[in-house]
Amino acid sequence: MSDAASKEARIAPTGIVGLDLVLGGGLRLLKRIADADESASVLIRGPAGSGKTVLATHLAAAMARTLRGDIAYACIELLPRELQAQLANFDATRSFTPVRVAPFEAQAPYRDDPMLFSVMLDLAQGEDPIGASLLAFLDALDDSGRRVRVLVIDSLSDDHGLGAGVSRAVADGVAKLAAERGLVTILVEERAIDRLSPWCFAVDTVLELDGTATESSRFDRTLTVRKHRFGATDGGPHGVEITAEGFSVLPRVDAWMRPLNAVLPSPKEQQPWRMPNVQALVSRVPDRVLGFVLVEAQGLAWLAVRDLLGDATETRRRIVLDFTVPVPRQRMGTQVILGAANPRLAPEALMLSIAREVHEGQGAVESVEIRDPAPLAAHATPDAVLRALQMMVFLLRRVGIKIVAHTSVMNGPHFAYFRAHADAQVFAREPNTGTAPNVELRLLKGAGNYAWRAGLS
Repeated sequence: MSDAASKEARIAPTGIVGLDLVLGGGLRLLKRIADADESASVLIRGPAGSGKTVLATHLAAAMARTLRGDIAYACIELLPRELQAQLANFDATRSFTPVRVAPFEAQAPYRDDPMLFSVMLDLAQGEDPIGASLLAFLDALDDSGRRVRVLVIDSLSDDHGLGAGVSRAVADGVAKLAAERGLVTILVEERAIDRLSPWCFAVDTVLELDGTATESSRFDRTLTVRKHRFGATDGGPHGVEITAEGFSVLPRVDAWMRPLNAVLPSPKEQQPWRMPNVQALVSRVPDRVLGFVLVEAQGLAWLAVRDLLGDATETRRRIVLDFTVPVPRQRMGTQVILGAANPRLAPEALMLSIAREVHEGQGAVESVEIRDPAPLAAHATPDAVLRALQMMVFLLRRVGIKIVAHTSVMNGPHFAYFRAHADAQVFAREPNTGTAPNVELRLLKGAGNYAWRAGLS
């Protein structure tokens, strides 16, 4: 290996937040040959109907945008027209339609938006059924002026002698082609038998999908990371959901606590919480850091105490987690409301929805508001959801995002956790007619023992 190839691999996010988490940030790009671009190789394997092509197209789209190059999509079983129909179904891949097919007209070199080009590979007889067709496909795109950076082969199956029974020489040949041409190569394998194929040994990363629901899984589809040669990983299995928005990986809850967490911002020191509407409550301890405030309030008193958060702005976004709202996501200006009233809400989905807002949203998230989690008692798996909520509170505080939790029920496991970990506790009583709510704030941690009351105007 050359000196250039021996350098540390570069991390390239996949565009799928949950997958980036379990892969320690994303795929690894490595410059293996001095005169070639960086390359990577990924194998997506699984039975029919497990979501292999959907994941492959999402990965290809993300890598093409990251590397500012085009996609060469080599079809073996899937027709280009069928590929186009699938791309058009998802928000993340719709921009790659229409699919360009041969003959490829001469075009200006790549400038802005990547394109997807596709052919049906002509399988040859002999030791290497696909090598000559792949080279002809890539050469035709080079001759037309395109800059191909991503190659997809869909799909490799035993029916064509390209599955578990393929020779190691063929698998290594495709990996060598990727390195020589500086390509991110995504291979889709139809898994017919439960054993490793030569493709698994030739690539950098192996993602295995399963489309069979089990008693131990809350999901109809799961993803397991079998191999990730140049990076840390959490093998799983992890949940998979395919919606109109695209392919989502819902990492198991414990994965968020591993050192490989590269999705949330880097840990930073928490800054004091500025509360412009209740300065009377904090003026005596202006240097105190209130990262987690627990509010015990009912009715109109709670509406007044919400001023603790200050106002959301274009650069200071707020996430609201509401256990009484059934709609999964609503946006109100710079405030995003995540509804968690679904009694079958998976804890993995709860973690991912909050992390996705922090990771992908426009403008930094300054605070998260948790509105009365008392309805958790009626949830199908209340302990699992509460544990996920506790982990997310820990992670948000770790990256400097402030939290206010409101509860109207002063008992139960959620209250016990909030009471044990909050920096301050606020009590608000219903106001008498014509008067402002009466508010008391108690600092629960740190030097000093403060307790006082003040009215909110």
